[in-house]
Amino acid sequence: MTNQSAVRRDQGSYFFWMSWLFLAIVVVAFGWSLGAGSYLSFEPFPPYLVVHGAVLLAWFAWFAMQTTLVRMRRVVSHRRMGKAGVLIALAVLVTSPMVTLNNPGRLARFGLDWDSDMAMVPHLGIEGQTMLDFSPLVVFGNFAALLQFAIFFGGAIYWRARSDIHKRLMLLAGLVLVPPALARISRWPIFGGEDSGFVPLTLLALLLSLLVHDLVALRRVHVASWVGVIAMIAINAAAFALAGSEAGRAFVQSLV
Repeated sequence: MTNQSAVRRDQGSYFFWMSWLFLAIVVVAFGWSLGAGSYLSFEPFPPYLVVHGAVLLAWFAWFAMQTTLVRMRRVVSHRRMGKAGVLIALAVLVTSPMVTLNNPGRLARFGLDWDSDMAMVPHLGIEGQTMLDFSPLVVFGNFAALLQFAIFFGGAIYWRARSDIHKRLMLLAGLVLVPPALARISRWPIFGGEDSGFVPLTLLALLLSLLVHDLVALRRVHVASWVGVIAMIAINAAAFALAGSEAGRAFVQSLV
């Protein structure tokens, strides 16, 4: 296969459909969460949480629009819209830590202490795990996702002239923001809650789809995809280890 034919195969509809899939997941998940599936509903959603949700929705909508412009071959408009994406990404990085750092406090206001079983929280679908076990995983998992988002999005901007690298890093930047939405979908009765394998298996399937796309389009896995996968594994492993450490737990306890 010549280089030109490989490029043509790599310019298929995969990235377009994946961006819209991400947006659909977020809309469905948080739409349901605002209704019957919401937990910690004893208090109104605080303004920072509403703003954060709007910012995330804006980023996924922007990403879907960007892939749509590329599909329509409106490259000039795509590049102009890129500047707006940088501002939205910065807003994601500003609003997300506020939500993460306030999560243990919301659980405490719900009436949980550090030894409480998370089964007390309706719709969550977690049993046999204390708040002290659960909260550090949420806090450090979210910060790990933000770090990955910053790396992938920043890399995509840096390599914006290399479309093969740019679109893969953009896809990975979107992928690392999807888990909170998947966690909410996992609370649907048919999926068994956050204790089930729904979230990790869905994430694995989404990530494998990129590798399969590379193999079909390029007959090999693109280096950007490999680097992304390795970075995700390393950062998430470090976050998991930190969440289980005494220092990590002490930090999370200091947030309440």
